[in-house]
Amino acid sequence: MGFKLFMVGATRKPGCFGAPGENDRAGAAALARQLTMNDHVYVGEVPLSETLYPRNGELFVGAYADGVLVSHAGMAGLLVDNGDARPPRGVRADARQTLLGLAPGGEVLAMVLHSVVDLWGFASYADGDLRRMAAGSADDGVFIDTGTPLPEERPMLAGATLARLDEEGEGEELVLAVSARLFGRGIDALEKPGAMLSHYRRPPRGPVAALKKLFGR
Repeated sequence: MGFKLFMVGATRKPGCFGAPGENDRAGAAALARQLTMNDHVYVGEVPLSETLYPRNGELFVGAYADGVLVSHAGMAGLLVDNGDARPPRGVRADARQTLLGLAPGGEVLAMVLHSVVDLWGFASYADGDLRRMAAGSADDGVFIDTGTPLPEERPMLAGATLARLDEEGEGEELVLAVSARLFGRGIDALEKPGAMLSHYRRPPRGPVAALKKLFGR
């Protein structure tokens, strides 16, 4: 594994995020307020290629004519889960419900990849209802496999089980294949820099914040 990704996409137009058009900054800001505890500050606009691996405290939001993209270290995990996951620090308690309600009549797709722990997973929802979820890791193997495989999975699953793909380290490739539902092709195959998203960051607290204030940074 080498890819890192923590992203949620919501749209009624499959594949639209390959070339989604201009980011509506006001719409992105409104969604950021809905998802967080209002302690994130706007940093600027950044391309998709720089949002795939958000650090703790970072949030990227893109609001477009046909849907939204959200990249955050913990929010995707709220959907690639059995529903018991607790929102991470700075995220509102109802963030999961907000994410699931972003595309009425369409699809909400969450994707997680972390190369350090060989973690992979994705979940697809329609009108808030789960239709497919799969996830695995180096330590646990496949620990979620529910629902009917998505069309993008089937070529890889032909003649193989999900457990076998996981054993062979192909969970990442499976998630990247599924990402075509949002981007028209695998997110790893998109031309850079890609769509623009609004970048928000939670200000540092404690000793670090004090030092930055002292030195005017």
